[in-house]
Amino acid sequence: MTKVIDRRQERPSGRHLDNEDRVKRRQSDVIRDHIRKQVNNSSIKTFGKDGVVVPIPKRNMRLPVIHHGNKEGVDSVVRPGNKKFNTGDMFPKPKGGGGGGVGPGEASNDGEGEDPYIYVKLSIKEVLSILFEGAELPNLSKEGGWSLTQTESVPDGFATRGPQSRMDLSRTFANKKGEELVRGRIAEKNILRALMVQYGIVKSYANEEIPNLDIYKPVNQISMIEGYLERVRPTVEDKISPVDKDLLERYDVKLKALNKLGSVSDKWREEQMNFRREIEKPVPVRQAVMFCIMDVSGSMDEQRKEIAKSFFGLLNAFLETKYEKLDVVFIRHTTEADEVDEDTFFYDRKSGGTLVSTSIQKMKEIIAERYDPSIWNIYAAQASDGDNWDNDNSRCLQLLDEELPLIQGYFYVEVAENSESNLWGPYEQCMKRHADRFFMARASSPADIIPVFSHFFKKTGAPVAKMEMPAWMPN
Repeated sequence: MTKVIDRRQERPSGRHLDNEDRVKRRQSDVIRDHIRKQVNNSSIKTFGKDGVVVPIPKRNMRLPVIHHGNKEGVDSVVRPGNKKFNTGDMFPKPKGGGGGGVGPGEASNDGEGEDPYIYVKLSIKEVLSILFEGAELPNLSKEGGWSLTQTESVPDGFATRGPQSRMDLSRTFANKKGEELVRGRIAEKNILRALMVQYGIVKSYANEEIPNLDIYKPVNQISMIEGYLERVRPTVEDKISPVDKDLLERYDVKLKALNKLGSVSDKWREEQMNFRREIEKPVPVRQAVMFCIMDVSGSMDEQRKEIAKSFFGLLNAFLETKYEKLDVVFIRHTTEADEVDEDTFFYDRKSGGTLVSTSIQKMKEIIAERYDPSIWNIYAAQASDGDNWDNDNSRCLQLLDEELPLIQGYFYVEVAENSESNLWGPYEQCMKRHADRFFMARASSPADIIPVFSHFFKKTGAPVAKMEMPAWMPN
């Protein structure tokens, strides 16, 4: 039965990508810069939900072309249909270059113009992929559990059946050659025995023998006996008795079969084949948990809360886009800390006083209860205006010194102006003691979120996003 596979809806790949994909690939820098600017000027919660339209200057789309100059050099060319010039005639080249039409951005007296941009629409998936390019969680090293969706191919011996692309030719040829050698040796012995029987019968009638036959190798003995029988047997055919003649004929049949068995076979048998076998095994998963800790005390006004929410919104999108097995724990705190769901974390109106240590204590309790540090990569991101009681700062440092050896990364963003808060100094001391896993920065406006994010999650060995870092960013 004929089977028809309709691939018209499948997306092309490689050199068959459509024009829009080629544009996206060539203009990646323009697209990346536009997306970062859009993020700085938009709310993280609503940015890119319906995709993003990126304007690309048409001048960027011009491809380099080799052509003749308009003002210099000698142009030697044959023009078909020429009736005006002869060989050696010279004439001036036209001045200027290109047409004289109205270019992009220029005024036109006929009311017509041309948009200097082309527009490319990116899906939210493409936007997030570009936005988080070069970003990763630091120190993601602990492995625990196995992926249910990701597998890898690993060798698992050999099989006698499989696709031709996986045939191991060296092993297959070795098997065939080995069998032929063994079969040839066995056939050689049996052939020599049969020939010796025929040689004994013919010799008894001819009274002629091969001298010193025993001193030769089997292969030479076979050759000498075959030559002897071919030469002598016809001369004594009339003298051979019916019984011996019948015996000679039976050995003729046997020798024919033995010679066929000992010959090299051109056919491949299934048991000679060797195909590399592979099986799919699940890959180990680096499971992680991110604690999102937000200060919602009375000193955190709406502007500061929006900056904090923008940071956590971007962080949440980053985690969902880049990582398969990752838990997110949301903690809000005033003088008390509570674990809440995502909606409560972002939209609840509760407020009050400030005790930052309660949030770190809550994180410590949750880690002890649910997340074994030996198999979980533990991260925490904290946003606060830094307004805390002085006697609570020492408690914060004590808790952090206890927990940071178990944590892969702790990220503190202070949503305040450039003035130093009473929490900033103690946290700087903590950063000096745990420089490989404690990171801190300030964000005084939504425009600071991308630089802060790039500073926190830059890929090891990768440059930070192409954006000027604020002077207040700690080194």
